[in-house]
Amino acid sequence: MFEAFKIGVKISLLNHASYGLAMLSKDFLKTEADANKLEQRLKSIKNLGLAGGLMAGVGTMGLSLLKGPLDEAKKFETEVQKFKALGLGDAVNTDAVKFARGMDIMGQSARDNLVMLRDATTMMGDFEHAKEVLPTLGKMRFGIESVMGGGQGGNFERMFQDALKVSELRGALIDKATGHVDPAKFQRVIDKMTQAFVASGGLVTPSDYLAAMKTGGVSTKLMADEMFFFGLGHFMQESGGSRTGTSSMSMFQNWAMGRMSQRTAEDMSKYGLLNPAALHYGTTGHIKRVDAMGIKDADLFIQHPFKWVNQVAVPQLMAQGLTGDKLNIALAQILGIRTASNLADQFVREEKIANLYIERAQKAAGVDSLYSLGKNSLRGQELDAHAKWRNVLLELGNTILPLATLRRSPGAACFVGRRRPTEPATCRTS
Repeated sequence: MFEAFKIGVKISLLNHASYGLAMLSKDFLKTEADANKLEQRLKSIKNLGLAGGLMAGVGTMGLSLLKGPLDEAKKFETEVQKFKALGLGDAVNTDAVKFARGMDIMGQSARDNLVMLRDATTMMGDFEHAKEVLPTLGKMRFGIESVMGGGQGGNFERMFQDALKVSELRGALIDKATGHVDPAKFQRVIDKMTQAFVASGGLVTPSDYLAAMKTGGVSTKLMADEMFFFGLGHFMQESGGSRTGTSSMSMFQNWAMGRMSQRTAEDMSKYGLLNPAALHYGTTGHIKRVDAMGIKDADLFIQHPFKWVNQVAVPQLMAQGLTGDKLNIALAQILGIRTASNLADQFVREEKIANLYIERAQKAAGVDSLYSLGKNSLRGQELDAHAKWRNVLLELGNTILPLATLRRSPGAACFVGRRRPTEPATCRTS
């Protein structure tokens, strides 16, 4: 009887959703004795073998009245099966469903949680690690969608996958010493990407950072957080992640790794941009090789090339009497490669604007701040209401789904539809 009463309570949650459900609630949920009526009604439905008979009980429109709950239950079940397909075992599968239902993040339904949990597990290769990062990613999603709007959260599945990959490539996901997620490092990286997203008005996303790292390679991995997320982020708004990463790597190879032409090396030496101890001369007296990290203040260049260009290279060039366009031409000359020289030119021409962007991005809301803003917004409350409603539909659908999928006895076919409200459902034996 308790199960029947529980079903009745779930139905009552939908009082305002449809007239048919309201009638069921009114008919069956007045007293505990009425729970018995509901139980008997369900038994009757089962005995008749009416697949989805609970819906048929409210007339020809009955099936459509509970379409939402059934659909949500089926969608959740589909996600469960997708997770099971990973082959992690029954214990992990059970834990995954329990975790998805129990993670309480605003704007996230149980199905949302399970989808994110599966994706994080496949990307990280470890279920426990995935559970550790999921609350932060859920908050990031809700904050972006509730505050920034514009359907950004709808694209979040791709965004959060790229955010995880960027965190991994930046060495901020798994601590090598412990083999576990480093919560502080992971939070810091996710915060930076969120701040950059907010400061750029949604123009710079985790996908842009991943594109920059794919082409920028080691140059982007070695950058300080301020340079990579905010400094490089400013220039990615103009050139995109992939092209900015390519330019960064070209600059790194030429200046930091010493893969410059003889002419470039001699020009840089003339401007005082190379460490004399890193220079190797040939028999003709010309520079034949420059050691890696042979440029002046190499550590600053590795961590923050934007600062290096403006605080080291530009003063050295100005000391030679170069200003304005002549200074930019000299920069292009000592780089040679088009993409690298263009980025260096942007560093100089947009120094003030870029510095303002960096300052603004550092003050922008991170994950927790954006989440708090979203919780207090009407948009955030609306998103949360929709998520909770999907959970209600899921609970109701889980109750109805077994009835809707009852197996018919061999040799029997049952017609659950009615041509007219007064015409009973009929079954025939084949």
